[in-house]
Amino acid sequence: MNTRFKRPFFVPTEFVDELAKLSKSALMDLVWDYAVSTTASTTTSAIMDDIRDRRDVVLIYRTAM
Repeated sequence: MNTRFKRPFFVPTEFVDELAKLSKSALMDLVWDYAVSTTASTTTSAIMDDIRDRRDVVLIYRTAM
């Protein structure tokens, strides 16, 4: 993943290089795994709803800059 062009807003600077080494597929797997572990429901639609909610917040920040 190339982060040169759009810097991360929520990732602390000290971890950007480490996460930048991951592919987009690996990041998607991490997002899904984390959402599964933090979402109270076990249904895939509820997990995806949680991801969508968080995605919307991130996109608001990204489009504002």
